[in-house]
Amino acid sequence: MGLCNTSVVERYDEETGTWDFAEIGNIFDVPDSYEPVYGKNTTTPFTWRSSAVASFIAGIRNSYCVEPIAEGRGLPEGHKSVEDYEDGIFLSEPPKKMRSRYDCEFIEGHNTWVLLSELLNFDYEQTFEDRRSYGDENHEKVAKGHGVLTTYKEHLGELFFKDLEILKALGKPDNIRVVWSFY
Repeated sequence: MGLCNTSVVERYDEETGTWDFAEIGNIFDVPDSYEPVYGKNTTTPFTWRSSAVASFIAGIRNSYCVEPIAEGRGLPEGHKSVEDYEDGIFLSEPPKKMRSRYDCEFIEGHNTWVLLSELLNFDYEQTFEDRRSYGDENHEKVAKGHGVLTTYKEHLGELFFKDLEILKALGKPDNIRVVWSFY
């Protein structure tokens, strides 16, 4: 089974005290192999399928044995903020239920979120033992001490850091967050 992921960028509005989807346009590069589906650019960072990114962000498919930055956070607090009315018509009665403001991929997937400031403050030059078995098609872990010493920077790759640079231009790092779903 392949790994899919999607993400959204949100911006915190200090005046209202709320997080809203950032209206940013197609500002993130897409790997050449993804262009037939996405075009040259997309509105979402980190769009490509990457076990390296999934393991670092959320601990998903972590045969590398990296220390995840945001494992187990789920969707952000208050994600159930869209009122769901019967037949989609506003009624004077209270809503039947609240539903998530995120697409179904977020509800059904493994979710987490991370502030841009957390991503920027992380020491990507630190090393870890990559314990993924590259000779095995299932990429099982090799025994401790038999992996390859590498940096987080090498592990995540150039496109990850290009997306970080673009995110830095969107606002104060504590006011920008990326919400992920891995499915």
